[in-house]
Amino acid sequence: MNLARFSRTLSGLLKTDIPVVQSLNVTSDVLNNVHYRASLREAAEHIKTGETISKSLATHPRLYPPLVIQMIMVGERSGNVDSLLAEIAEFYEQQVDNVLNNLSSIIEPILILMLGGMVGGIALAVITPMYSLTEAVAEQ
Repeated sequence: MNLARFSRTLSGLLKTDIPVVQSLNVTSDVLNNVHYRASLREAAEHIKTGETISKSLATHPRLYPPLVIQMIMVGERSGNVDSLLAEIAEFYEQQVDNVLNNLSSIIEPILILMLGGMVGGIALAVITPMYSLTEAVAEQ
């Protein structure tokens, strides 16, 4: 989700001709993850010294997969960083949608089993005293 949000936000900001350093700072404010925020602020500082976006993001391989770094590098060379970031955003948004759809299909049977167990427990709690009472009456 963070990669999708990062790509979508940075793409939109770069399309509006906002400077790269300012775009990275704004994008870092949009993200909720502390590690992504720190990496983007660090990247903004590296870019001020003349480094490329891809090179500065490549220092965080756990946050930015090689696919993202390579796409940004291609975008820098071709001058289409914003459009390639939009493609990255679409890819990761689709991945998030797939995971959420699969998650809901996994959770549904678990919830049904839990609900069945709760209904069975309640039924047992109601029937057991009634059975004990009829047994006690039958003995007298």
